[in-house]
Amino acid sequence: MPIHYNETILRQSKWVFSFEGEYRVYSEALERSGAALSDAKVIIDSGQLIVKEGLVWSSWLMGIHEFLVFVGLCALGESALGFRFGLPLATSACIIRAQLIALRHELALSADQVTEIFRDELRKAGMPLPGLCAWCSSWSMPRDGWQKSP
Repeated sequence: MPIHYNETILRQSKWVFSFEGEYRVYSEALERSGAALSDAKVIIDSGQLIVKEGLVWSSWLMGIHEFLVFVGLCALGESALGFRFGLPLATSACIIRAQLIALRHELALSADQVTEIFRDELRKAGMPLPGLCAWCSSWSMPRDGWQKSP
């Protein structure tokens, strides 16, 4: 049974999250990267990421949010019904990362650039140890299909 974080984000399982409909987020790091794309499902322009038709992604970092809050390493997230510690702080960063990985065949970005964007977004969200979290996440990134080499 999915747990509703708020009207938009659902938790499908311990590590899998989703939303339906449109999701918008702005990222300074994404804007600095110069990434741009427009298709039927996603628009990336001037740091704005607009996902038009929903998304399903996995995230170990969002999955351990409860533990991080419980042991005092992370602050409570934005209030969300059905979730006692709020929306995980890393939510927007994880959505940006998931979309950039999914679009790696179409965007002129390298895996290292996506990791840097993810780290900057984690830092902006107030996650503890954003560099370590980004480095750990980089180990689960695809190694092929990137338009740009490091």
